[in-house]
Amino acid sequence: MVLPLGVGLFIGGYAGPIVVRHVSVKLLQRVIAFGAFGLAAYFFYDAYFK
Repeated sequence: MVLPLGVGLFIGGYAGPIVVRHVSVKLLQRVIAFGAFGLAAYFFYDAYFK
């Protein structure tokens, strides 16, 4: 488990700033908001319906 996590951390740490510099702020905000709502919905489902 450590190896895939380390590889993902390395790739994300390297590619993340490059991608963020080229993506518009509004698009980035919407993607983050969508992800946050999706994660909250998953946690709600997991806590109350499983």
